[in-house]
Amino acid sequence: MRYLFDSSLEGLLTAVFVGYREIEESEFVSEDDQASFLQDEVRVKTQPEKAKRVKDGVIKTFGWDLYHYITLAFRADDLEKDTVIARVIKGAYVHGKLYLQSAEEEVVYFTRLARNVQREVHAYKGLLRFQEIRGGYLLAEMEPQSDILDLITNHFKARMPQEQFIILDQGRQKMSLYNDGVALYHDIGEFEFDRETQNEFIEQCWVEFYRAVKIDERENLKGMQNNMPKRFWKYLPERQKF
Repeated sequence: MRYLFDSSLEGLLTAVFVGYREIEESEFVSEDDQASFLQDEVRVKTQPEKAKRVKDGVIKTFGWDLYHYITLAFRADDLEKDTVIARVIKGAYVHGKLYLQSAEEEVVYFTRLARNVQREVHAYKGLLRFQEIRGGYLLAEMEPQSDILDLITNHFKARMPQEQFIILDQGRQKMSLYNDGVALYHDIGEFEFDRETQNEFIEQCWVEFYRAVKIDERENLKGMQNNMPKRFWKYLPERQKF
């Protein structure tokens, strides 16, 4: 059986509630993904009260850490994530807490998804670059593998509460706008950002900083790539010059 739900975590938790008895033999698929014509399908309408029962049950029985990992794994760019999350929830209830530290395939898969998202969030907290644009806003661009725009926005909202900034997720074509304590989210659509010449100065500042701390004799490109994979370099001005 395939359980189809909207693209929200609340939708997945509703589907887990509805299909709980047959989770082991079922697939859980976001309606954004391609449907199958070869399997029986159930379209599950999101019901907040049922989703909350699953959430509260997980937290009460297994603790906040498991639910936090569920929220992280759900952000991964992975077609199997929804089914894996559902099976881990069911497995924890069937086998107990020790199951969550086991070497079962779905547990290992689930943990890897959550930790990969966690690492990407940590990386972007340190690597995101802001440049000033018209209107006094700071603009940053990124292209994460995981759906982490709100997590990154909340981080900089706490770090720079007095600033007004925009963060673009170019891969998903969506953006966050923060001003005066409030963050709003939109599709990028037809928005255009007119970068002023001041941006060239900011970019040059990054380049000069990198040049000042760079020691040619100690350059280790392999080590650099291990700590900062090339997929992050696209929006790092200092890497464009070297």
